[in-house]
Amino acid sequence: MSVKVTVAIIAYYYPEFLKECITSVLAQTYRDIKVIVYDDCSPEDLKSVVDLFDDDRLSYVRNPINLGGCGNTNQAIELCDTEYICVFHGDDRMFPWMIEKLVGAMEANPGVGIVGPSRFYVLGSQIPNTPPKSSNGKLYKQNEYIRAMCQLGRFITGQPMLRKKIM
Repeated sequence: MSVKVTVAIIAYYYPEFLKECITSVLAQTYRDIKVIVYDDCSPEDLKSVVDLFDDDRLSYVRNPINLGGCGNTNQAIELCDTEYICVFHGDDRMFPWMIEKLVGAMEANPGVGIVGPSRFYVLGSQIPNTPPKSSNGKLYKQNEYIRAMCQLGRFITGQPMLRKKIM
């Protein structure tokens, strides 16, 4: 059976978070995955983080120029050679069952092109009207929130899964 799922990790900064991200992706209950870290010409040394892992499912691609978030995502989707792709961010973490649930939803609905889990977003420097439960009642700007939640082990998120070729 060939691999059905690619998890494309889009990365630019935060090598300290990338290790936790990769660890969470490789710990999926759905094991038959490819994991590719797409380094968007980061000024940080992201390859050394990827090199910490001894897992044949994991590979690394460094863009020769910075494509930006959208360009890097589009490239990852274009280069994907599996039936499904989950574009993920290098400063996030996955619940261990996420890919299994998303593949199950795709398999149960062959005409669907995209499925996704819930996610809490903090956009730019905007502060939500009410603090998220995982923030212990504090309000954070985006980067402060990401750092605080990762330090607490609570910043777990999900991205949608796409069907590479819609039937």
